[in-house]
Amino acid sequence: MKKTGKIRFLGAWILGIASFFLFSVSGNFLMDKIGVPLYMRFSDPVWVMDYDGNYEEKFGEATGAGLAFYPLILMVSARLGMAVNAGKIGGGVSKKGNIQFFTAALGVTLYGIWNTILFSIFHGTESGFLSVIWGVAKWASFYVIFFLCLSWSNKKIKELKNETME
Repeated sequence: MKKTGKIRFLGAWILGIASFFLFSVSGNFLMDKIGVPLYMRFSDPVWVMDYDGNYEEKFGEATGAGLAFYPLILMVSARLGMAVNAGKIGGGVSKKGNIQFFTAALGVTLYGIWNTILFSIFHGTESGFLSVIWGVAKWASFYVIFFLCLSWSNKKIKELKNETME
C-alpha cells in the first residue's frame, strides 16, 4: 500500500468512526426532541427470564426505532468511510452492492418506522394478551419487511444481470 493509500485508509476509518458518533449523538438529540425514544429506561429494574430459564435484571430496553437507528447510522458511516478510501462517492461498490445496500437500509428504515407506530399503539398496555399481540406484530413485521426487501433486491439484481448480458 502506498503512503497516500495508507493515509486515505486511516482517514476513512477516522471519518467513519467520527461520523458514527456524530450521527449517534445528534440523532439521539433529534429523536428525543420529536418524541421518538430510542431507548426506554425502566423506573425500577425488571427481572426477565431468558430462553434458558435464567433470570436477568434489566434497566431498560431499546425501542423499535432504536433497533433500526443504530444499524442505519452504522451503514451510512461505513459508506462514508468507503467513499473516502476509494476516493469516489460510490465507494468502489458495484451496482449489485449498491442495490443490496439500499435494500438493507430501506428494510431497516421501514422496520424502525413500523415499530415506532406499534410502540405508540401498544406502549403502556397492562394486558398480557395485548403484549403478546405486540410481540407477534413486531416479529411478523420483521419477517414481512425482510421478505419484501429480499424479493425486491433479487428482482433488481436479476434485472441488472439481464442488462449486462444484452
